[in-house]
Amino acid sequence: MHAKPSYQMTGHEVWAAAQSGQDPAALLTLARMMAHGFRGLRGDEAQVVALEQQAAALGHPRALRRLGDRYSRGDGVEASDEAAVMWWRRAAQAGDLDAMANLGSALAATAPAEAHAWLAHAAAQGHPYAIATLRDGQPKATLGDFANMSLEQMAAGAAASDDGLSWSASEVKATVEQLNHLAGLWIEHLRTRLYDVATATTIDGDDADFPCPDPRALPASIIADNASIEVTVRSGVVHLQLDATWWDDGWSLALTSYEPHPPAEARAWLVSTLTAVAAQVGVRLVSDD
Repeated sequence: MHAKPSYQMTGHEVWAAAQSGQDPAALLTLARMMAHGFRGLRGDEAQVVALEQQAAALGHPRALRRLGDRYSRGDGVEASDEAAVMWWRRAAQAGDLDAMANLGSALAATAPAEAHAWLAHAAAQGHPYAIATLRDGQPKATLGDFANMSLEQMAAGAAASDDGLSWSASEVKATVEQLNHLAGLWIEHLRTRLYDVATATTIDGDDADFPCPDPRALPASIIADNASIEVTVRSGVVHLQLDATWWDDGWSLALTSYEPHPPAEARAWLVSTLTAVAAQVGVRLVSDD
């Protein structure tokens, strides 16, 4: 019997999945939903931090790095550069590339040899911030600033590579429910080939629970106001974005990648998988190319 896809899990099911305390991915999912109040799950900041600490105690790289981020910013915990470096180092040792890049900046003045080693390790695996730092020196911008750069700005800071993923389809005839399932199933397929897939969605710039178990709960203005849905997918250095905007003649879909771009074979798989799950939910996608 197959487990229910995560995007179809109710709030109660998400909560229940985390109760064993032994599944770090379930703990992080619950933490994210409680932080945003998604699916009826609400908790204060202390509860969210506690869930992330549980996941970190199990050695989950992203959870370890998130705690470092919190201590660096004083977000839900008392700010401490020492604690931030400690958690980032543990995350980096567990393989988190963003933590390695963070250490590359945090240790530049006090432990330059270690900082360079972490940057080199992250750069060897294609991390664009680490590549840019090794090439140009320590940037004035933070890693968070870098993460918010546009595709073009980030590409300028990474090693040269072949063209990235840039696929689109216009006049896509689909209901909001079909689009919800299309996105959800596509993400589930990504999880079969990518490690620790993390997603985040905004609708017209606001955090949104999409895809979700009940798309009827989504704002009715998605279609009425030509809303833009942006689904961001991260897995290590893999950074993808699926955009959907409603126009009078249907949806406009676009799938793009950030540096370092996936190789040609992976790009073809990403598009073919999207097309296949669309057909599965009764939606026909025809590339604009």
